[in-house]
Amino acid sequence: MEVAEMMMPRWMCGHTRLDRIRNEVFRDTLGVTSISDKIKEGRLRWCGHMRRRQTTSPVRVVETITVEGRSRGRPKLIWDE
Repeated sequence: MEVAEMMMPRWMCGHTRLDRIRNEVFRDTLGVTSISDKIKEGRLRWCGHMRRRQTTSPVRVVETITVEGRSRGRPKLIWDE
């Protein structure tokens, strides 16, 4: 996703990867932030909303739930004698 994100600013400035100009230069020139930073920002905002909800809310109950059942992976080898 980040590769596609940087292709557009390079194209707008008329440069290619062969020009060997760092991504930070394009971001500073155009005043654009990284898409991964924007995604992190949105996730943190959502997390803050969830943390402020009541502890009885279904979203908060899932934080403390424990799931019992089979473990993942290959079953343990049992030798019968």
